[in-house]
Amino acid sequence: MTAQDTRKSLHRFGLARDRLTAAVCQATGLTSTEIEALEHLEQDGPLTQRQLADRLSLTSGGTTLLVDRLEQREFVSRRPHPSDRRAVLLELHPAAAAQTAPSLERYHAAVIAAAGKLSRS
Repeated sequence: MTAQDTRKSLHRFGLARDRLTAAVCQATGLTSTEIEALEHLEQDGPLTQRQLADRLSLTSGGTTLLVDRLEQREFVSRRPHPSDRRAVLLELHPAAAAQTAPSLERYHAAVIAAAGKLSRS
């Protein structure tokens, strides 16, 4: 696979991902930023609010509002941080984790298939 082929594949993937995100937003009533937050929690497990804010390039106030909305809809839950009593950890709510996994199975399979086609050089 040439560099040009890789660029084109990544571009096609980006466009397909944008369409997937738009469809998920429409189906769930969530914003793209809320979807992105859930993706970070799904991928990396529990995060502090500061870690999530940094990944989303949001202010602490904006992140608080985002997490409040997601918690109210039972997409995320807060729990005490085990080693920092001033912090809380955010994690996918168990109901959201069960609901999300099957709906994204085809997407994850496509990502794995595309990654397998990339050259190691």
